[in-house]
Amino acid sequence: MRWVGPEKGVSHLAIAGIINALWDLWGKLENKPVWRLLLDLSPKELVNCLDFSYIEDFLTKKEALQILNNNMKTRNKRVKDIEKNGFPGYTTGVGWSGYSDDHVVKLVKKAKK
Repeated sequence: MRWVGPEKGVSHLAIAGIINALWDLWGKLENKPVWRLLLDLSPKELVNCLDFSYIEDFLTKKEALQILNNNMKTRNKRVKDIEKNGFPGYTTGVGWSGYSDDHVVKLVKKAKK
């Protein structure tokens, strides 16, 4: 309980699960994986989907929009790279398991079979 915070941590974790499910549902409705759904949004549409409440002292909505717009010229190249090579994923659960990277790779390959 201490790690997730005495004020709002558990609530934030719970709502994060609901928000992730909503993104997944939206992707399913569009018949797209969520990463493609996000890439197909314009920078303005994407920024309008985000809540900047807890980060606006570091990054404002306007600054995020500027960063996204500035990177549009390399977007197609990056999309092609993701389509070809995938995108590295992260999950805290695996990190906390104590497994080495090699062991995780073996488990993933076994699960895929």
